[in-house]
Amino acid sequence: MRVQLCGRVCIEIDGARRDSRLPGPQGRRLFCYLTIRRFAAVTRPDLCAALWGDQPPAAPDSARNALLSGLRTTIQPVAFDGLRLALPASAWVDIDAARDAIHRAESAVALGAWGRAWGAAQVSRDLVARAPFRESGYRL
Repeated sequence: MRVQLCGRVCIEIDGARRDSRLPGPQGRRLFCYLTIRRFAAVTRPDLCAALWGDQPPAAPDSARNALLSGLRTTIQPVAFDGLRLALPASAWVDIDAARDAIHRAESAVALGAWGRAWGAAQVSRDLVARAPFRESGYRL
Protein backbone atom coordinates (compact mmCIF):
# COMPACT_ATOMS: atom_id res chain seq x y z
CA MET A 1 0.00 0.00 0.00
CA ARG A 2 1.21 3.49 -0.90
CA VAL A 3 -0.33 6.71 0.39
CA GLN A 4 0.41 10.24 -0.74
CA LEU A 5 -1.02 12.95 1.48
CA CYS A 6 1.13 15.89 0.37
CA GLY A 7 -0.33 17.51 -2.71
CA ARG A 8 -2.99 15.41 -4.38
CA VAL A 9 -4.21 12.60 -2.12
CA CYS A 10 -3.38 9.26 -3.72
CA ILE A 11 -4.09 5.76 -2.44
CA GLU A 12 -2.68 2.66 -4.06
CA ILE A 13 -3.62 -0.78 -2.77
CA ASP A 14 -2.25 -3.90 -4.44
CA GLY A 15 -1.16 -1.83 -7.44
CA ALA A 16 -4.59 -0.24 -8.02
CA ARG A 17 -5.41 3.42 -7.43
CA ARG A 18 -8.36 3.96 -5.10
CA ASP A 19 -8.34 7.72 -4.44
CA SER A 20 -11.01 8.45 -7.09
CA ARG A 21 -13.41 6.27 -5.08
CA LEU A 22 -13.14 8.36 -1.91
CA PRO A 23 -16.47 9.89 -0.88
CA GLY A 24 -15.80 13.47 -2.02
CA PRO A 25 -13.65 16.15 -0.40
CA GLN A 26 -14.79 15.20 3.08
CA GLY A 27 -13.87 11.58 2.38
CA ARG A 28 -10.37 12.72 1.42
CA ARG A 29 -10.15 14.85 4.54
CA LEU A 30 -11.33 11.90 6.67
CA PHE A 31 -8.79 9.55 5.07
CA CYS A 32 -5.95 12.06 5.60
CA TYR A 33 -6.96 12.68 9.21
CA LEU A 34 -7.20 8.98 10.03
CA THR A 35 -3.92 8.22 8.26
CA ILE A 36 -2.07 10.94 10.16
CA ARG A 37 -3.66 9.89 13.47
CA ARG A 38 -3.45 6.14 12.89
CA PHE A 39 -1.25 5.55 15.94
CA ALA A 40 -3.52 7.50 18.31
CA ALA A 41 -6.98 7.01 19.72
CA VAL A 42 -9.62 8.81 17.67
CA THR A 43 -13.04 9.72 19.03
CA ARG A 44 -16.24 10.55 17.21
CA PRO A 45 -16.08 14.21 18.38
CA ASP A 46 -12.49 14.35 17.02
CA LEU A 47 -13.77 13.23 13.61
CA CYS A 48 -16.59 15.77 13.63
CA ALA A 49 -14.17 18.57 14.51
CA ALA A 50 -11.73 17.46 11.79
CA LEU A 51 -14.46 17.21 9.17
CA TRP A 52 -16.61 20.25 9.90
CA GLY A 53 -14.93 22.39 12.55
CA ASP A 54 -17.46 24.72 14.14
CA GLN A 55 -20.07 24.18 11.40
CA PRO A 56 -21.29 20.56 11.57
CA PRO A 57 -24.16 19.46 9.35
CA ALA A 58 -27.68 19.10 10.73
CA ALA A 59 -27.14 15.36 11.37
CA PRO A 60 -23.39 15.00 12.04
CA ASP A 61 -23.61 11.39 13.29
CA SER A 62 -25.34 10.21 10.11
CA ALA A 63 -22.98 12.19 7.87
CA ARG A 64 -19.91 10.91 9.71
CA ASN A 65 -21.13 7.31 9.57
CA ALA A 66 -21.84 7.59 5.84
CA LEU A 67 -18.32 8.93 5.22
CA LEU A 68 -16.78 6.16 7.33
CA SER A 69 -18.79 3.54 5.46
CA GLY A 70 -17.69 4.94 2.11
CA LEU A 71 -14.08 5.05 3.26
CA ARG A 72 -14.20 1.46 4.51
CA THR A 73 -15.56 0.32 1.16
CA THR A 74 -12.92 2.30 -0.75
CA ILE A 75 -9.88 1.01 1.11
CA GLN A 76 -10.88 -2.58 1.85
CA PRO A 77 -9.13 -4.91 2.71
CA VAL A 78 -7.43 -2.29 4.91
CA ALA A 79 -9.02 -2.68 8.33
CA PHE A 80 -10.21 -0.39 11.07
CA ASP A 81 -9.66 -0.93 14.77
CA GLY A 82 -12.69 0.95 16.05
CA LEU A 83 -12.19 4.38 14.50
CA ARG A 84 -8.44 3.87 14.12
CA LEU A 85 -7.16 3.14 10.64
CA ALA A 86 -4.99 0.00 10.74
CA LEU A 87 -2.69 0.33 7.75
CA PRO A 88 -0.53 -2.70 7.02
CA ALA A 89 2.99 -2.56 8.44
CA SER A 90 4.37 -2.49 4.90
CA ALA A 91 2.38 0.64 3.97
CA TRP A 92 4.42 3.58 2.64
CA VAL A 93 3.07 7.01 3.62
CA ASP A 94 4.76 10.09 2.19
CA ILE A 95 4.67 12.17 5.36
CA ASP A 96 6.27 9.30 7.30
CA ALA A 97 8.99 9.06 4.64
CA ALA A 98 9.54 12.83 4.93
CA ARG A 99 9.75 12.63 8.73
CA ASP A 100 12.28 9.78 8.46
CA ALA A 101 14.33 11.77 5.95
CA ILE A 102 14.39 14.77 8.31
CA HIS A 103 15.68 12.52 11.08
CA ARG A 104 18.39 11.12 8.78
CA ALA A 105 19.38 14.64 7.75
CA GLU A 106 19.60 15.84 11.37
CA SER A 107 21.66 12.79 12.35
CA ALA A 108 24.01 13.34 9.41
CA VAL A 109 24.46 17.00 10.36
CA ALA A 110 25.33 15.98 13.92
CA LEU A 111 28.03 13.69 12.47
CA GLY A 112 29.28 16.32 10.04
CA ALA A 113 28.30 14.11 7.08
CA TRP A 114 27.19 17.01 4.92
CA GLY A 115 26.61 15.03 1.72
CA ARG A 116 24.32 12.56 3.47
CA ALA A 117 22.55 15.42 5.24
CA TRP A 118 21.92 17.22 1.95
CA GLY A 119 20.58 14.08 0.25
CA ALA A 120 18.20 13.25 3.09
CA ALA A 121 17.02 16.86 3.33
CA GLN A 122 16.24 16.84 -0.41
CA VAL A 123 14.06 13.74 -0.02
CA SER A 124 11.99 15.47 2.65
CA ARG A 125 11.81 18.74 0.72
CA ASP A 126 10.70 16.99 -2.46
CA LEU A 127 7.95 15.08 -0.66
CA VAL A 128 6.44 18.04 1.17
CA ALA A 129 6.93 20.53 -1.68
CA ARG A 130 3.76 19.08 -3.22
CA ALA A 131 1.74 20.12 -0.16
CA PRO A 132 -0.87 22.79 -0.91
CA PHE A 133 -1.78 23.11 2.78
CA ARG A 134 0.40 26.15 3.47
CA GLU A 135 -1.03 28.27 0.67
CA SER A 136 -4.66 27.21 0.82
CA GLY A 137 -5.24 27.24 4.56
CA TYR A 138 -6.43 23.61 4.30
CA ARG A 139 -7.01 22.10 7.72
CA LEU A 140 -6.61 18.52 8.83
